[in-house]
Formats: sequence, C-alpha cells, structure tokens
Amino acid sequence: MRSKQKKTQVCTIKRMTDSKVCGIDYSITSPAFTIYDGTNFNTYFMVGNSRDCDHARKTSPHLNPKIYPKYDSQEERHYRLAEWVLDELMWQHRPPCLIENYAYGARGRVFNIGENTGTLKHMLWKEGIPFEVDTPQKIKKFATGKGNASKLDMFDAFVMETKLDLEGVKQWSDIADSYWISRYYYSIKARH
Repeated sequence: MRSKQKKTQVCTIKRMTDSKVCGIDYSITSPAFTIYDGTNFNTYFMVGNSRDCDHARKTSPHLNPKIYPKYDSQEERHYRLAEWVLDELMWQHRPPCLIENYAYGARGRVFNIGENTGTLKHMLWKEGIPFEVDTPQKIKKFATGKGNASKLDMFDAFVMETKLDLEGVKQWSDIADSYWISRYYYSIKARH
C-alpha cells in the first residue's frame, strides 16, 4: 500500500511542476513575495531608493526590487502596495497565493497591518486570485525544522538552499521569508 501512495505522490509532483505558486510576506514597510514553480523562483520586494534597487538587481537575477511608492494617505499606501502585488500576479497568470498569517505577538501598529493586509486580500478576491493563509510557525518548521526559528535561522536556511549572498540587501529577511512561504505552499499543493 505504501508504494502506491509514493507513486501517486510522484505523479502529483510531476504535474505540479508546470504550475506556479506565490508566497507573500506582507507588511507595510517591507513587503515581499516570491513566485516559485518547483525549480525556479523570483522574489519581488520594495526598497527605499535607486541605489538599493541597483544593488539588489546586481546581486541576483532572481531579485526584482521596486522603489517604494509615494502616497498621500495610509489608504493610498495600502492600495499602491496591493496594486504592485496584483500587477505582477496578473503578469504571472494569477498563481494561487499563500499569505503568512499575522504573528499573534505583534505589537505597535497592528490595526494598520490588518488594514494593509485586508486591502491585499480584498483585491486578490476581487480579481479571482485564490489565496490562503497559514501560520508563521508552520512555515518556519518547514524551512528550518523549528517552529520558533528566528529571522536569522530562516535566512541561513535560505542561503543554504539557494546559495545566494544577499550582503548589502537590506530586505534579506523579507526575501528569505517570502521564499520559504512559496516553497512551503508549493509542497502543500504538490501533495494534493
């Protein structure tokens, strides 16, 4: 019986290689998302200036930085960030997305974080792009074997996996997190 299960899983994974998924590490100040197809990945993230943008582009062809948009209100900020994600997802033929859920220990501007993420979820729903949420603990366990892994643990696992040196890239943690969210989601989709 076990061999039949393995054969089924291998066939499922083979079919999944033609598909893409998106892993989203969404925040107000430093959002990032990664498109993963089972072999290749591309990570999209916001930077503060053109110098950081140029440096990230030179670091790896897998990195796709964009300068943070200007805005006049928090609502416009939320809309512009969600629009940036949606524009790329439409270009990538609307892959299903996994959004890392809120960290329950978060402090500070938690309502702004909720409103920002709510804007993204609403726009994904409106465009018919499927999305799910999952806990940071499950993603951390997938990446490192520990559900309470630190940002540095996640980054170290990212470097081991991708062999990318992100020296000087300020968004290293967001890049690593979105990468692991996409890998985790792909593994879930491949099993179904």
